[in-house]
Amino acid sequence: MNMKRGMLFARIALLSLAVLVMSCDSDNDEKDDTIKVTRIDVDGVNDDILELEVADEYNLSLSLFPDTAQDKDEYDYIFSSTNEEVFKVSDQGVITAIGVGEAALRIDPVNNNDLWTVITVKVKSKLFLIESLQVDSKYQDFYIGMNKTIDLTEIITINPEYATNQELLYSSSDLNVATVTRRGVITTLGLGDTNITVKTDDGSALEATITIHVRNTSYEDLSREGWGVTTSHQYFEDATVVGSPESLIDDPDAYGTKEGEPTCLCLVKPGKSLGGITVGASEEVYFVIDMQKEEEFSAFRLRHRLLNTSANLRLAEASVYGSNDGENFTSIAAGIAVNVEESEVTVDLPTTVHYRYFKLVYTKWGASGSTVQISDFNIVKLVYEEL
Repeated sequence: MNMKRGMLFARIALLSLAVLVMSCDSDNDEKDDTIKVTRIDVDGVNDDILELEVADEYNLSLSLFPDTAQDKDEYDYIFSSTNEEVFKVSDQGVITAIGVGEAALRIDPVNNNDLWTVITVKVKSKLFLIESLQVDSKYQDFYIGMNKTIDLTEIITINPEYATNQELLYSSSDLNVATVTRRGVITTLGLGDTNITVKTDDGSALEATITIHVRNTSYEDLSREGWGVTTSHQYFEDATVVGSPESLIDDPDAYGTKEGEPTCLCLVKPGKSLGGITVGASEEVYFVIDMQKEEEFSAFRLRHRLLNTSANLRLAEASVYGSNDGENFTSIAAGIAVNVEESEVTVDLPTTVHYRYFKLVYTKWGASGSTVQISDFNIVKLVYEEL
């Protein structure tokens, strides 16, 4: 009996000790009452959709909830776009709209991987109005011959270049003088003057006026006095051909060593060799005329070598460039056909230009023969007759 009573007291003592330990643990456990962020919202966004137009920029502003959260100041973010062709977002949260469409923007707190938010960014097209029409100064008021065409789109600059609607409306004040197509191509039909009006069609209400004077024309050779000629390669000459550069611009009736043979410039063709002169197949063959001063010109006149009528020795195509410093050349016309059937030809340039230096590059010739021979050359301007 005493043994049973002793065991009972032992059990009571153990239970009392356990209760005491639990009581002590409970007293030492500090309760964490810190209020933390549980939600991130993007300011100014309804239904998690942000709508922008192309080229817009939007600075993200975020709100953290609850307002009483004590860790709000600890938050930094990583911003990412699911499609950077729609929008891009900087490390600072600046969204730039790139193209029409929609993509997701994800915002991840650096210090809390479990808390993130996503919104949809929708980008719509934007109407960029034309701000100005700029007409090349040479074509604001100019003379032109009969039965000529000119493409206005090549002389009118639209600003800004990213304007949404770049369609222009064209009209002529006198259709008997010149017409203009919906695409801006003028065709001259009769003598006289007319105004070409150009208007925008995007609601910007801009317009420009171009005055053209249609006249009969004639050609006039420029004076060659004092001119100089340089060539890309050493010229060829023999007992028959005097092939020097000066032969291009000397007296057109000047004769070489052979009686009745006019002088000529004789240059070896690319990929050919003759008289110790070799020209690589990929090398450019050309001559440059220095007129000593800036001149106005619209065409050139070329005379092939007269006593040898082989088309293989004649220039068939050329490209023309102009310069005022002799170093930097601007393209005037590329790949102009030169008639090899006629002894002398006048070749029109697409427009009247003003340069001191005239460069002619050989671009096509006959396969046979080793040289291209030109006996006389002049630069030509158009003269407009009065009405």
